[in-house]
Amino acid sequence: HAVLTVGLKADHVVTGVGINILASGTTTWLMQVIWRRKGTSDLVAGLETWSVPWLRDVPIIGTILGRHSPLVYISFALILLGWVLMFRTPLGLRIRMTGEHPEAADTVGINVRAIRYFCVILSGCLAGLGGAYLSLAQLNWFSKDMSAGRGYMALAACIFGGWNPLKGLGASFLFSFTDAIQMRMQTSEMRIATELVQMIPYILTILILAGAVVRSRPPAALGKHYESGNVSK
Repeated sequence: HAVLTVGLKADHVVTGVGINILASGTTTWLMQVIWRRKGTSDLVAGLETWSVPWLRDVPIIGTILGRHSPLVYISFALILLGWVLMFRTPLGLRIRMTGEHPEAADTVGINVRAIRYFCVILSGCLAGLGGAYLSLAQLNWFSKDMSAGRGYMALAACIFGGWNPLKGLGASFLFSFTDAIQMRMQTSEMRIATELVQMIPYILTILILAGAVVRSRPPAALGKHYESGNVSK
């Protein structure tokens, strides 16, 4: 994605959709090669669950956070590290300057191209970490389209959180809460079509995002190519 958007200056949306389609087809093909199956893989050895003694014994919080995959705790740590990186380090200042005003960044000697390559590659690694959690920590198997659109909800959380890691975490909790509601409703005695219940998180995401887009201001140069000191669409 970095090569296409930063190096070849392709459209971000088009390349993103294309990579999603390519990844879906490639993973399905690899599943047939490895497990000789088209729908769902065999069970795989997942990550062990960590039990944190001092956290596990805390009322309410311990029940929620005391026993999880190590990827969960790594993710929380990465959020804090991401916030520190973005708002408390010189590198974070360069990243924000590159996203807001690449011309100004270029005039003070910042390599805009290198910064953008770094950010796109890092974001891909973090997205891969989320996929690894689904297949190795939550389910212990792989299935086509197993993310079920959660990547788009993550994008919505990023926008709703104003491109701030800590605020994005709060938005993720909100969207996760709506997802938990639909799961509870499916196991309840309420006579509602399953398809309608499954739509709840996405409908609420759209409604929340519609209001957030009006107030949220993305980085000025987001999705815009930079070349020879000029920002062009």
